[in-house]
Amino acid sequence: AVFKRESEDGGEERVTPYFRSNVQIDLVSDTVGDHVPASFSKILEAVDEFIRRGMNLSGWILDKIVHFELCVAKYQPLRASSYIILPKKLADKKAVLNIQNEDQKCLVWCFIAHKLNSLAHNSYRVSHYTPHEQEIKLDGVECPVPLNKIPIIERLNNLRINVFGYEENEVFPLYVSKACRRRMCQLAAYR
Repeated sequence: AVFKRESEDGGEERVTPYFRSNVQIDLVSDTVGDHVPASFSKILEAVDEFIRRGMNLSGWILDKIVHFELCVAKYQPLRASSYIILPKKLADKKAVLNIQNEDQKCLVWCFIAHKLNSLAHNSYRVSHYTPHEQEIKLDGVECPVPLNKIPIIERLNNLRINVFGYEENEVFPLYVSKACRRRMCQLAAYR
C-alpha cells in the first residue's frame, strides 16, 4: 500500500508500509473461503491503526494498493500411521518402541503396548497387540489419527497423551496434553 500526506513545506510525502494477516489453518478444504474475510479484516485493522498512529504523525491517506496476495497451501497434519525405519541414532537409544505394522493403526498399537506395559521379546511385532485391538476406543476417529484428534482419543481412553517429534537430532513437543488424568502415554512421531 502507498500512503500520502501533505508535508510541512506544502509538498507531498509518501510511505509504503506492508500489512499482513495471520496464517489461517483450514482443516476442511471446502471452507477455505470462510477464512478470507477474517484475514482481510485483520489487514484493514492494521491499515486503520497505521492511519490513526502513523509513525506518531497524522494525516496519512491511503493512495493506492500496490500489491495484494492471497496464499493458500495444503495443510498436511502429521498423523500416526504405519511403520517407518527410525534414524540409527534414535533407534540405538533403545528408548522408542517402533511397532512394525503395515496398516495405518500405529497409534492403536502404541496405546495397547502402553496399556499392556510389557516389553516382551519381539515387542515390535504387531501380533502381540492385535488380540487387544477392541480395547482401544476410537468412536469414529479414523486411522491414521491426526494430531488434532488426540484430545478425543484421550477422553475416550482416559489417557493423557504427549506426542514428540524428532528431526535433525532434536526432540520437540508436537502435542502436550492438557488433560488431568493419571495414565500418561508418551508417543514419538517421525516421518
